[in-house]
Amino acid sequence: MNRVSVGEAGRQFEELLERVVRDGVTVELERNHQVVARLSPAGRRMPVADLNRFFADLPSLSADAQAFADDVARIRKQLPPESDPWA
Repeated sequence: MNRVSVGEAGRQFEELLERVVRDGVTVELERNHQVVARLSPAGRRMPVADLNRFFADLPSLSADAQAFADDVARIRKQLPPESDPWA
């Protein structure tokens, strides 16, 4: 991973952005020897219209579905209740 100062990134922003897009690299931006941000490639985006096809193509849990649901329920019972439902 490449690391540059915030000042240097400002002076070379177009070049850094081109490397991120073209080469897929992530560049860490640092200030006072601490990483304060990362410039990285955006993930592949999918149109909402394609979501049904995406989910349909995922492998099915079939017989494991109930065992998975039971495991999740058991684990949730062991966790303390959340104080803020939006957290």
